[in-house]
Amino acid sequence: MESHPLVYIRTDGNETIATGHLMRCLSIARALKKRGAAVAFLVSDDTSASILQKMYSPDEIADHSFPILELRTDYRSLDREIQTMQGILSSHNVACLLVDSYFATPEYLDILRQICKVAYLDDLQAFDCPASLVINYDFCVDESFYTKADCVLTGCAYTPLREQLSLIHISEPTRLGMISYAVFCLKKKKLTLIHISEPTRRTPISYDVFCLKTKKKKKNREEIERLDG
Repeated sequence: MESHPLVYIRTDGNETIATGHLMRCLSIARALKKRGAAVAFLVSDDTSASILQKMYSPDEIADHSFPILELRTDYRSLDREIQTMQGILSSHNVACLLVDSYFATPEYLDILRQICKVAYLDDLQAFDCPASLVINYDFCVDESFYTKADCVLTGCAYTPLREQLSLIHISEPTRLGMISYAVFCLKKKKLTLIHISEPTRRTPISYDVFCLKTKKKKKNREEIERLDG
């Protein structure tokens, strides 16, 4: 029987801290599942669990793709749940624990790292993270800040995107003269024409942008046959 690596994701979401942590962790969970991992969520309470379940697709709900375990703890005090987490991680063959919470502490990460590999999503750089892996997808990150992590991944290439989004790289050459053009933009549900001028550029530039992927509409068989006939 084929075994799948088990990954636990520890995160929360509510009216106070919003739902961004849950959304990006769900994107990671879906990517891990595609790569053969079994993924489960650990959340503080039924509020986080309810919000997360509403983000699941109908197929994910039907297949029980991502089980949710409520710890019945305070999302603002992760250190108080260390003993509970130790029991959960010790009783299962967990390959990795991913933590995404602004309330995680160095002690929390370091203690749990003694049981399994711990990955931490960080975008505050509030402390040096004693983790197996630290991911910070900000555009400009000083990797030397992280001295206690076994591995560090930085930069927007590691942004946990939803499937509808993609990251593309754009390079622009030098520009010898100023250019100007007009474009339409949507403003308050109305199209507005704006004028843009760009100066000369003596050196080439490159940058990354997020774009929305669109699915090509497929003509149904009857319409194709009608057009061919």
